[in-house]
Amino acid sequence: AILAVASLASRLIGLVRDNLFAKYFGASDILDMYNAAFKVPDFIFNIVVLGALSDSFVPVFIERQAQAGKAAADQLASTILTLLAIVLVVLTAGAILAAEPLAQWLMASRSVAQQAGTAQLMRIMLVSVIFFGLSNVFAGMLQARRRFLSFAAAPILYNLGIIVGIIWFYPRFQLVGLAYGVLLGALLHFLVQALAVYQQGFRYKPLLSIHSPGVQTILRLMPPRALTLGAAQLNIAVIAILALRLPEGSLVIWTWADNLQN
Repeated sequence: AILAVASLASRLIGLVRDNLFAKYFGASDILDMYNAAFKVPDFIFNIVVLGALSDSFVPVFIERQAQAGKAAADQLASTILTLLAIVLVVLTAGAILAAEPLAQWLMASRSVAQQAGTAQLMRIMLVSVIFFGLSNVFAGMLQARRRFLSFAAAPILYNLGIIVGIIWFYPRFQLVGLAYGVLLGALLHFLVQALAVYQQGFRYKPLLSIHSPGVQTILRLMPPRALTLGAAQLNIAVIAILALRLPEGSLVIWTWADNLQN
């Protein structure tokens, strides 16, 4: 019931978010840049974290907790948090360095100014991947321990962060204000779940060993799911690239339609 109500609330707030985008910007080059920039961090997050890690971490974490107790399960979580943080920082740093050529490729048919704006947004949004990655480990822990309220609230707070970006940050910081909204949403997504696992007694320890019990199992389970998600994300990337070759606002309209059917 908690998950169902929160999911509905998140979708409705997402509808408000998209209507605010429509009200303030319409199907414009600004939102084409925003949506194009969003695709790169979204691609990294969906492949590395959302499906691959979540699908493999939760069952192994539950099994570890059942067999060896809460302390051992928390040790596994600390190790995964450390490994994931390293991987995401490296990937994010690489993508930030490559933001300009990525933007030029995505926005090949658009102006130099739009390519530069897309790269600027992308660099800021990429930081959100780190928050989301760590947050989703906490989400797995909360699900495993049947604590659903903070997990369910996280997507709502994420959308609220984006709304703050539209209403308050954009008038003050112009284009980058939209990216700051995404970053704020990701930070809130992280904090609400980090606080919840802290209240459950979890204390992070900087452990780093791929040979720790459970870690090898998680790493072994990840690639098949990552390949599946990679194919789906590649399909979305192709659609985005084609839309960006069409008249201004085409990617925005497609994104709104996709969000609405979701």
